[in-house]
Amino acid sequence: MTTWHDMLREKRQETILEAAAQIIARKGYQRATMKEIADAAGIAPGTIYLYFSDKEDLLLSIAEQLVALMPQEVPRAATPAETRRFVQSVLRQQLGLVAEYRPFFEAITAEMWTNETLRTNYLGRVITPILGIIESFLHKGIEAGRVRSLDPQIVSRAMVGTIFLFAMISDTSAEDYLRSPRVEQLIEELTDFFLYGLKQTPDTEVSPA
Repeated sequence: MTTWHDMLREKRQETILEAAAQIIARKGYQRATMKEIADAAGIAPGTIYLYFSDKEDLLLSIAEQLVALMPQEVPRAATPAETRRFVQSVLRQQLGLVAEYRPFFEAITAEMWTNETLRTNYLGRVITPILGIIESFLHKGIEAGRVRSLDPQIVSRAMVGTIFLFAMISDTSAEDYLRSPRVEQLIEELTDFFLYGLKQTPDTEVSPA
């Protein structure tokens, strides 16, 4: 049973995470301080350590919260339409998060290039759950005969890697596909790519002469 004390603790934790996300996005991971985060959250600096062990734990907890927004229910991939909807939902959720929280993800990305510990923990706490959802979907698709025989570990990593790499490239491109309405075009293009590779899609296939 959830008590008043539990709800208060959860609310304060959310307040700290929101403040940390804003400060880290604005100043970067290295320049952000726990005192600034505490001030933004309206609490004493020492209070943060009742909820989070250090700044890295804060950063990873924010990312975990964002990943938790991803659809957790994996469809059976019983039909091509279900397969397409799942791929689109993963792309829309991940690209949407990158677009909405771009400064925060830029701060994470910049820090991970040089911080091996953060990189390892980010992969373990944030990326691995995403991979698990996609791998589960692929396994079910293979069992249902709707997805060809493949290695789910390799393909799930290729999908996630494509999303994050494209997001990074888009940020420096004159053609920003993460901005509406171009993001819908991006989702459709990547969905077709993941489902059909370089083959013609079923609705555009031309019979050989």
